[in-house]
Amino acid sequence: MILTCEEQQLAFSIVRNSIDHGFDHDAARLYDPALFSDKFKLLSQVFVSLKYKGVSVGCQGNFGDSLPFYKALSNCSFNAGFNDPRFPAINKNILSQLVISIHLLGNTNSTSAIFDIEEFCSKLDSDDCVLLRSHDKKAFFLSSVQSEYTTKMLFMLALKNKANIDNKTPWYFLNATTVKTLSTYSQSYQDTQ
Repeated sequence: MILTCEEQQLAFSIVRNSIDHGFDHDAARLYDPALFSDKFKLLSQVFVSLKYKGVSVGCQGNFGDSLPFYKALSNCSFNAGFNDPRFPAINKNILSQLVISIHLLGNTNSTSAIFDIEEFCSKLDSDDCVLLRSHDKKAFFLSSVQSEYTTKMLFMLALKNKANIDNKTPWYFLNATTVKTLSTYSQSYQDTQ
């Protein structure tokens, strides 16, 4: 899904309102579906990431097309700000330097075992997000995280670590699902309305 400038502003407004609502009510903001166009009612895979001074302070997403876009945005925004187990809840003191990114994902590719990690890495495109699973453990990285690592192998090892999968566990015991990032929009919290 590609958003027009007007749709981007609406999307950022939903994010900001959900974060503001979270400060006041400790919950994501609920919306009347009648307020939105059909595009915002499409089932969507979306992630919202929050950065303060260039450092991640929250990232949560909707993987699996289970919610309409407007609702996924609201829920993911609240969860990124207040329920990401890797970070403390955000506070109002950082809002002036908070940057919001909305990541719209495409269709999920098939899941398969990683029989050859080097081959898997060689086929991994820069716009590929990866979900790694092993029994009851799993972790997800957005495609933008790839740029934080010098190689795709290091990216995959970091994902394995994020999932708390022992480094001795052979790759062929793990399943990977890839999904393309269709578009990413970023804006400072202060610039949203």
